Amino acid sequence: MRTAKITRENKNGIPGGFRLTLRPEASPTLVHVGGDEIIYSESIVAILHKSAVETSRDTQEAVEVVASEGRATDVSSGTPEAFIFTSAGVILCPVTPPTLRKRITGTE
Repeated sequence: MRTAKITRENKNGIPGGFRLTLRPEASPTLVHVGGDEIIYSESIVAILHKSAVETSRDTQEAVEVVASEGRATDVSSGTPEAFIFTSAGVILCPVTPPTLRKRITGTE
């Protein structure tokens, strides 16, 4: 059974951010994030909706820094719905945060 705790992060009225916390008994889950990209759920630090990135200069700068270091992967064909921050970098993802949440938790 997959077990994870997901909380909605809604600071400054920005919708769509989720924080994933795997419970100790949770086993790693493979998550398809678009294209040919599959990652382990345990590597996810944060999932942000595109509007959270578009409206926050600090978050935009964080994405730019990670990209300049060569640690950004765009699997969205240029139209990301979500930005997945992982322990290895950031993934620009065509899948919405609520759909990613369902894939991680195995819920509908």
